[in-house]
Order: sequence, then C-alpha cells, then structure tokens
Amino acid sequence: MTPEELCKELGGFADANKLRIEYNGKPEYIGSLVDNKAFELNELGLKLLAEREASIAVGVAEKPKAKPKVKAKAPAPAKKAKNDL
Repeated sequence: MTPEELCKELGGFADANKLRIEYNGKPEYIGSLVDNKAFELNELGLKLLAEREASIAVGVAEKPKAKPKVKAKAPAPAKKAKNDL
C-alpha cells in the first residue's frame, strides 16, 4: 500500500506536500513529499500502515465461518377440543 492510498483510506488528503489526516480528533500529518518525487511516511504513518496491514492479514487468515442454516419447524397441528366433532 502506498502512502497516498493509506492517506485516502484514512479519509485524508495531500496538502502543501504533506499527507494530512484527522487522528484522535486532531489534525495530523502521516508523511511528506521527498525530493518532489514520492511521499515518505513519518513515525505515525508507519504505525498506522502497520496496523492497517495487520488487520487486513488477520481478516484474510480468519474468514468468518458460515452459520449453519436452521430450518424453521412446521407449526404443530391444532388440537381438537373435546367438544368439537
């Protein structure tokens, strides 16, 4: 995952050569442009990238098991009262 993809996935944007996101209610930046070529993640960006990749890897390894289908029981036949003929 590139720094730009991470930023977009976290709801951020690129502005003034920095990748900006909102983290814990505060505006933060997770990376900056290096040599006008590519973005490089800072410490916070690397941490968020590692968490994101770990959650993706865990999600792939542990696919949720399909729940067994339970058939609905047919309603019990109504009992006839003694007075019914």
